[in-house]
Amino acid sequence: WEAEIEYLHKRGFHGFHFSPIQLLGNSESLYSIKDPLELNPQIFDEPHGYDALVHLFHALKLKYQIFFVVDVVWNHCSVDATWILEEPDC
Repeated sequence: WEAEIEYLHKRGFHGFHFSPIQLLGNSESLYSIKDPLELNPQIFDEPHGYDALVHLFHALKLKYQIFFVVDVVWNHCSVDATWILEEPDC
């Protein structure tokens, strides 16, 4: 990710918006979340979870003086969402 951020930063970008980054459901819609506690492996191919992502964002913020906005979607879930399968009456 750093190469992409550096490229865009050199062109004047200082803020970056990420669409939902959680694990997607069967439809693969960004607003159809299967597991909000897991990262989408199509975006983040390293299985280090949120802690590594926070570390990466913090390091890039310090290096390039930029900011990130992450669209976290807690109220949208897919029909195969983990919590729906565990609690079908919710």
